[in-house]
Amino acid sequence: MTNLGLVLAERYERRRAGNDLDGAVSAFRRAVELTPDRVVVRPWMLLNLGDGLIDIYERQHRGADLDDAVGRLAEGLALLSPGSADTAAFHNRLSVGSGTTPSATDQRIWTAPWTPHGERSR
Repeated sequence: MTNLGLVLAERYERRRAGNDLDGAVSAFRRAVELTPDRVVVRPWMLLNLGDGLIDIYERQHRGADLDDAVGRLAEGLALLSPGSADTAAFHNRLSVGSGTTPSATDQRIWTAPWTPHGERSR
């Protein structure tokens, strides 16, 4: 489900077709529903969902979408282990969702490669 969501989100970025964005968010929601809380990639699935909801908010300006995005991102942040290098990515997206600008450090971390085990590649 996550891969489908990522492909649809990418196609939305290229074509700006609203049905692609809606499909991506639906796939991300389903991926979150199917993933238990203790699975190491669940925070990243919540990040994908939060990102998609932010895109919907930016397109349609519905406050409920922004509230849902912030809630999903906060949920993912809470699942990360204390001191996780991945924390900055969630803070970055939360700052975007709240209308603030992320720091240069957050932007560098956000664009760094991610490995499936939650460890940043070096």
